[in-house]
Amino acid sequence: MQSCKYLVACLPSNTFGGSILPCVFVAMLGMTTHSENLTRVQQELWYLINDEYVKQVLEAIINKMKEIGDGSERLRQWREEARDYIPDDTKYDENYWVAAYILYSNNSTFVNLYEQLDNIKSSINNLKKDLNKLNKVGKKIWKRMQELYNKIRPFQDQIESLEEQLESIDEACYVISNNLYDLEHELKRTLEDLRITAKQIIM
Repeated sequence: MQSCKYLVACLPSNTFGGSILPCVFVAMLGMTTHSENLTRVQQELWYLINDEYVKQVLEAIINKMKEIGDGSERLRQWREEARDYIPDDTKYDENYWVAAYILYSNNSTFVNLYEQLDNIKSSINNLKKDLNKLNKVGKKIWKRMQELYNKIRPFQDQIESLEEQLESIDEACYVISNNLYDLEHELKRTLEDLRITAKQIIM
């Protein structure tokens, strides 16, 4: 009804001619902007729910929500606001959308932890890629060594050179594995910080 009243207010008193078009355009533009904002927020919530690391934080929030129940006015308000962004065909429980909305609504509280989490995840992915590349190269070298060992000794010099390369790769793998181990532990600590901070928001 509000949209209809808005359009009627825009009508000129003496005609239904061309002067109505700008008002209709403004109303349609407002509706389009609202729809775009709705879709954008919905996408942000979807990304949060589908992030394997952030999902752990969402589950911590959900557990806290279950502890509090319906006794929190602020939690009821978040739940009511979140319903506007929950699609009809969602495969996720409503609590995940509400928890994601709580994170989204309190982004300023988590921004530093988000950045730290993203940086750690990026470093882990890069190290895993480097490790995989080195392992592939190492396997190729080992296979080549076996081929050469099956032949006579004229290839001994080549074998020794490949052995040196393999040793270098083993050393690099050791360093990267240690860094990867440290970053994975740092990731766990950051996730724990996120869970604790998330719980504190809705207490």
